[in-house]
Formats: sequence, structure tokens, C-alpha cells
Amino acid sequence: MNATSSPALDQARHLAGLDAPDIEETVHAPDDTVVQPAVIEVPPEAVDDTRKYLIGVGLVVTAALIWSIGHLVFRIISVTDPWQMMAYRWFLVLPFMLGMIVARHGRKTDAALIGGGWPVMITGILLAGSSIFYVLAISYTTIANVLFMIAAAPIFAAFLARIVLGEPVRLATLIGFPFVILGMGIMIGDSLGGGSLAGNLIGLASSLCYASFSVTIRLRPEADTRASAIYASLLVCVTGMIMMGISPIPPMDLFWLMVGGIWQLGIGYMFFTMGAKYVPAVQLLLLGMLETVCAPLWLWLFFGEVPRDLVLLGGGIVLVTVAVQALMGARRKPLGMLRPR
Repeated sequence: MNATSSPALDQARHLAGLDAPDIEETVHAPDDTVVQPAVIEVPPEAVDDTRKYLIGVGLVVTAALIWSIGHLVFRIISVTDPWQMMAYRWFLVLPFMLGMIVARHGRKTDAALIGGGWPVMITGILLAGSSIFYVLAISYTTIANVLFMIAAAPIFAAFLARIVLGEPVRLATLIGFPFVILGMGIMIGDSLGGGSLAGNLIGLASSLCYASFSVTIRLRPEADTRASAIYASLLVCVTGMIMMGISPIPPMDLFWLMVGGIWQLGIGYMFFTMGAKYVPAVQLLLLGMLETVCAPLWLWLFFGEVPRDLVLLGGGIVLVTVAVQALMGARRKPLGMLRPR
């Protein structure tokens, strides 16, 4: 039976804008009508966006695991002054970060350091502020209180990213927030409370700096954001020296702080900044919370510090929530649209 063109179909196809030369429709006689099934065409850019997002998630998760392993250093060294630990770590990582930028840009290193403009500089200041306020806060309140404040950083980032970057806050993300707070609360619940109001407010300032950092780091994705670590290092070192003075520490402690600084602040930060180009600000912080969840597990594995059941329960809630958020984020854009074949 010969195929014929249907005038009604031609008109409908014209009204729908589907009368392009590369689209063909054929029908048979009324008694032998064949309906061609519709297919989903996946735009290449949608596939590329999803691929980049998943790569970004992998990079940020790697950064969080690197940060969590770095906590082992604090069980090796004898230094207990948090200002000393912070200042020496950032000071020792400074040559590493500068060397990475020089290796990447060569004679254009000066342009790389200042080429990112004010967003990169602000990112460095916020990164330093998060560390400085954290150390200052634990001098006046409990570490548990500060960690609980930092757990709220994704909530702050959601609204800041909406205002500054125009990134939408997905319903699934909003639903995930209470579970993250719940999980963190269970992990550190026995230690919550106490401390001064000033210490809690300083902890809140650390959380706000961390949230703002996750937003500003995405303002200039084409810039070498490792330059922000240079600014952060200088600011933290100066602050640390003002707070503690210049006091020597044992050589082995110096060695381990250098290893921990390069591992956490150097390599970990490098993975984080690469992933930040493809992952929304809110999910950056949610994925980064794997550091807090995984750190007790490394201490258990290497030092036999068995975590409490509540730590495992709360960490499991956070872990599942972060995993669900990451997977649902891969579907944040439609993979295609229904079109007739």
C-alpha cells in the first residue's frame, strides 16, 4: 500500500513548527493507520552539563575525604594551641600554593594572582574569616556548638546564592536541610549547650563566612581560584601571629603541620575549587559536610577511637541526605523533550 501525505497532519505539523525538512511523517490508509512512537531527544548540552556536574561532585567529595583524613595530624602532634596550629598550617602551605600557580602560569603568575579581581580577593578573605572565627569561637564556647552553627551554612548559602548568583533553591534541597541539621544534632547532641553568647555569635560568623565563601568562589569560574588561598594564607598568618606571637614548636610537629597543611589546605582546596565550577553553592557545602562525618571513622580505623553509636547514627543520616542531594542534583535540568519522530 502506497504511503500518502495527510493534509490534516501537514496543517497540524505546520502549526506546531515541526514542518522542518528533516522531519518526515507518513500515514497509511485509514484502515491501516500506523502511529509512529514518540522518542526523547537528549540535547548534547544537557548531557554535557550532567557529565560536568557529576565530575564536580566527584571532585568535591574527594576534597571532603582529603580534609577528613587530615584530622589524623591533630592526633600526632603535641601542639594544642589552636592559633599555633592554624597559623603554622597556613604559613607552610603558602609556598605550595604559590608553586602550583607558578607551575601553571609561569611568567603570567602576577596576572593570575590579581586577574581574578575582587571576587577572588573576597573569596580569600571569607575563607580566612571562616578559619579565624572558628578558632576564636572555640575559645569562648564548645566545639560542638560551633560545629552545629557551621551545619547551618548550607541554609545561609541557599539564600545568598539565590541573591548573588541567581541559583534556584530546589524543593528537594529545602527538604534535605532539616535532615542535615538533625544528623549533626545527633552526632554532637551530648556536647551541645553551654558556652557564652559571644562565642556562639562568633561561631555563627564563621558559618556565614563559610556560606559566603561557597558563593563568591563561583563568581569567576574562569579565574584561578587558588589565588584566593594565597590571600587567605597571608591574612590567617598575620592574625595568628598577632594572637599568639612568634613561638617555636617542635620540629616533628612542624613537619606534620606542613604535611597536614599541604594535604588539607593545598591538595584538598585544589580539588574543591575545581569542583566548585560545576556544583551549585548549596551542594558544595552539603558535600563538604562529609568531612565531619568521615573524620571519626578515620580516627576509629587508625587510632582505635571507637565513635559513639549516636555519632554513627547522625553521620549516617547526613551521609544519606548528601548522597540523595547529589544524585537528584544530576537531574536538575531536563534531559530532553518529547518530540515526534
